[in-house]
Amino acid sequence: MFNGLVARRPTAGSRLDGVALTISPIEPTWIVKTLEIDGATVHQIPMLKLIPNIPVADVERSVEFYRQLLGFDLLAVRGRGDVTRAHLKRGDVEIIFRSLDVYAPLPYLDPALENQLMLHIQVNDIVDLYHRIKDEVRVVRSLEPTLFGSAEFMIRDVDGRVLVFSQATGSTAPSATEAGRGSGTIDAG
Repeated sequence: MFNGLVARRPTAGSRLDGVALTISPIEPTWIVKTLEIDGATVHQIPMLKLIPNIPVADVERSVEFYRQLLGFDLLAVRGRGDVTRAHLKRGDVEIIFRSLDVYAPLPYLDPALENQLMLHIQVNDIVDLYHRIKDEVRVVRSLEPTLFGSAEFMIRDVDGRVLVFSQATGSTAPSATEAGRGSGTIDAG
C-alpha cells in the first residue's frame, strides 16, 4: 500500500512500503521488471497496451460514429447470445464496444464531469481535427491550451461518453484565435 503519490521516478533498489523494485528503463517511460514483496520476488510481464471494452446502447450506431466522424477502421464484429462486440482501430488507438441491456444504467453519465469515464486520444493535428468535427458533435470543452504543455478539446460521442483529444505542444499551444475557442466553458451535461 502506498502512503501517497510517488513524485519521482523510482530507481533500482527503491523501497516503497516494503516493496523492492527492479526497474528497466524504457524511454520515455519505465517498466517494473520484478517486485520483491516480503522477501519473495515476483517477476512482472510487461503490459503492451490497454484496449477499453466499453458498453454501449447501440453497437452499430457507435461503430458508425467512430468510423464516419473519427476515421476508425472496423476490425471485427463478434457475438454470442445477446452480446455483440465490435473492435475498431485507428493508428495505435483501439477500442471495443459491447452491447448491454438497454435498461441498465450507463455508469459514465454521472452529472459531474470530473466523475465521468473519459477516453483520452492523442493526435498529431488537433487544430485540424477540432475544426473538422466541432460542428458535427457536442463539444464539452473547446480547444484550448492546458497547464500541462498540451492542447485539448472534449466532445461527447453518440452514447454521451466524453472523448478528450490532446496534442503535446510544449510552449507553443494554439492561441485562442487559432483554436477558435469561445469562452472555454465546460458543458458537463
